[in-house]
Amino acid sequence: MQAELDANYPLLDIQILGVNAEGYESGNASFTANADIPWLQDVDANGNSQSDVWEAWGVTYRDVVILDEENIPSAVFNVTTNDLGVPVNYDFLRQVSISTAIGGDFDLNGQVDGADFLTWQRGETSLPFHSYDLSHWLDDYGSGSPLAATSAIPEPTTATLTLAALFLAISRRRYF
Repeated sequence: MQAELDANYPLLDIQILGVNAEGYESGNASFTANADIPWLQDVDANGNSQSDVWEAWGVTYRDVVILDEENIPSAVFNVTTNDLGVPVNYDFLRQVSISTAIGGDFDLNGQVDGADFLTWQRGETSLPFHSYDLSHWLDDYGSGSPLAATSAIPEPTTATLTLAALFLAISRRRYF
């Protein structure tokens, strides 16, 4: 998915990375063997026996957390219950990622305004007629788009959106 997003939406600077839970480091090699994404090992810096990122985001095993331009969780997508081998699930995750990166600026003109709402009403957004897109428009109405803000700051390390795929070692996988 990363290659597809990079090729088709380079200005959105969507980044995918993996985060493994504290205490499950032994699974890192199997997850990263055939993967080409950054992989982070979560820690328990506060000593409460919980992975700090997992605890802060309230995630479960095999969750994909969609972060907005301020690195605040915007959506959670579990890949156990939503197998990415099923095209509709893969497409939905891709579209949620794009929608989050764009925010409410559906016509990509740098402004979140009535024209964007009209675009949503016509079903011409990444998630046609979906409340997820409408909520982005409502949150961003009257402001510039996240894309415009990111474009104005030419820092190659600044990501518009980070997808954090949270996995547990295969031998310790938990299903719902």
